[in-house]
Amino acid sequence: MRLVIAPVAAAWLGASAFVFENVMAGGAWRGTETDTITNDSVYFPYAQDSALAYPGDAILKDPSAVPGQPGLANAQLENFPPIADKQQPGEPAQPDAGPKRPDLRMGQGKRLSASTAFRIAAPLLIFSLGLLAARSLSGRGESNSPGDRYHSKGQQARAKREREQAKAGKGTVEELLEQADRLVRLESVAAQLAENIENHESHLALQEFSKSVNRTKELRQALGSSSRSLGSSENVLRKAVDRGFSALSQLYEVARQHALHLVQETRGVQSVREFSYQELKMMETYLGSPLVEALENHMASLKFSCRAFALKLDETEATLEGLPELEKLEDEELVDALSANLQFIKAAHEAATVGRQSAEEVASSAVAVTLSHVVRQQTHQYRDCRDFLQERRALCKAERQRQQSLPDGNPDVLHELDTVEALLDRGETLLQKYKQEIEDLQKEREIMLVEAARLQADDVGRELKTLLDVAVSRLNFSPASVFENKDVEDAYAAIASRASQEAAEASKKVADIGKQVESRVTPEEAIINEAMMNLLMGSLQQAEENADVAAQEASAAAAAITEGTKQAPPGRVLMSAARCASGTADSLVGGAELLWLHAQLLESLESDLRVSANLARLGEAAETAGVEAGTEGTEALRRWVVELPEQRKAQLEDLQRRMRTSKSLALSHWSAKDLALTAASVKNAATGIATLVQQQQLKQTGDLIQ
Repeated sequence: MRLVIAPVAAAWLGASAFVFENVMAGGAWRGTETDTITNDSVYFPYAQDSALAYPGDAILKDPSAVPGQPGLANAQLENFPPIADKQQPGEPAQPDAGPKRPDLRMGQGKRLSASTAFRIAAPLLIFSLGLLAARSLSGRGESNSPGDRYHSKGQQARAKREREQAKAGKGTVEELLEQADRLVRLESVAAQLAENIENHESHLALQEFSKSVNRTKELRQALGSSSRSLGSSENVLRKAVDRGFSALSQLYEVARQHALHLVQETRGVQSVREFSYQELKMMETYLGSPLVEALENHMASLKFSCRAFALKLDETEATLEGLPELEKLEDEELVDALSANLQFIKAAHEAATVGRQSAEEVASSAVAVTLSHVVRQQTHQYRDCRDFLQERRALCKAERQRQQSLPDGNPDVLHELDTVEALLDRGETLLQKYKQEIEDLQKEREIMLVEAARLQADDVGRELKTLLDVAVSRLNFSPASVFENKDVEDAYAAIASRASQEAAEASKKVADIGKQVESRVTPEEAIINEAMMNLLMGSLQQAEENADVAAQEASAAAAAITEGTKQAPPGRVLMSAARCASGTADSLVGGAELLWLHAQLLESLESDLRVSANLARLGEAAETAGVEAGTEGTEALRRWVVELPEQRKAQLEDLQRRMRTSKSLALSHWSAKDLALTAASVKNAATGIATLVQQQQLKQTGDLIQ
């Protein structure tokens, strides 16, 4: 309010000062022959024949001319025509020249009277006060709340529609009822737009729209089909329609911006990684050829998902940028067109993002399982060398004690024992080096780098194994005397106990893998062969049980050595049993990891089939126009139907047949390899359907905005 008063007050004070200065302070305005100015010259100062010129004209010609300053008077004198109060020399007299105009030149007449000054100031005062009141009232009406914002937009839209109606000569009552019906029919499309957007702004707009639609339904139902005067209900209904249209316009623009944002996101999805030939061959070594072939085919299909709609997305983006604003409810086809294009963009975005995510998960899992198998292979060899080295060192020590206890110990045997112990010391150094190589191997995350590290670790392992074989060949002893040595029994017990712990760890890993796979199983309706997944889950359960049995066997063998009963088998036998059980449990971990990878691949294939089904669902818009149930049980023609030419319609039907055939095959496959090929076929058909339909949708949308 203060901001409005300030400029108006300043203008009023300036004008008053101008008048007062000329009236009271010194004769800025003077008349030559009269003390008054005619009423016409005061109240109509802008008329062509007015004696009082518009000061703005002088200001435009001379920017320095300001009311109350000499510049204005000079400008007025320069632009006024000569006043014919006297006969000019050399000119004939004009007897009927008419009344003389007052001479406004300075210094030639009397002061302007007070009544004349009041007549000049009064219109300025009235104009200023009117402007002040109008600005004050408009300032009170401003509001930032969402409801008032929609109401303000609704008033603007209503005013525009009323002007159009008046221009077209239509009856406002019939038009209002028709708009109310249109608003109700747009309810499902608005809900679909908000569902595809899923943000706070769309939620608010949909809430406001739904409130207006519900109010419109109530009023429309109460009025029935009558087109007579609505009385007091007309304004209420008009406000509800206006607010609903404003909310719909807001939702329309939010949806358009969201669609453009999704196009940018989809275009920015990175392509799926590709495995090299060498990587695939190495993976086949550890994962098996059927699983790797299935993985390769599936990755190619997911890569296709990320780039399938690049061209159509560019065209769709250009079309969305050209969509006009929603100006009236009669533009409902624009809302339908936007909704249809947004559905395509969302399906393409899902295909790209889900495909990228699935590819990353499956590829990472395949690499992880391959690396785990490589490390497990080296670890198994390391444990064999470690246990063998510990056993041979204990036997060598026992044999030395036996030789030293003999009265006639053989010096050659003692010398040979020195050589063997030197070999074992060398073996201990190699064992530590081998362990470090395996730890470095575990840090690698790329298949080809792992292969290089594996070869390096394998060289150390082979050297260690060769050295131990030489040590065994040079060590001769009497089993009857050596195996009963306490140091040897202690070594067997330590080896068996360690094997028991490793078996327990392996059993836990198998159980964890089983739980992880089970937690990923969803209750959705299966679109692949459920028996294949059930068989996989059964295999995992069996692996878990077998690993648990192996852990129990290793634990029992270790306990038997520790107890040392006479009925128990020899320690060397029990140690071997514990190590064998530990190896079995460890191999079951490898099998469980393969099953886990297999399950993840099946899950990704099923997800890919669902994405393809969602893409193919866009073809429903191209079906023959039917009827859909109205909000009150009535039937209304579908507004947006993709009208394909006959040739394109035949192509669509062929793609849909291929889609149905491939989906039925997916329910009968028993291998991931066959399922991957079928999923790729489904993806190709679904992409063809979506592309075909969107091409026609873009054409129809372009026709709307031309």
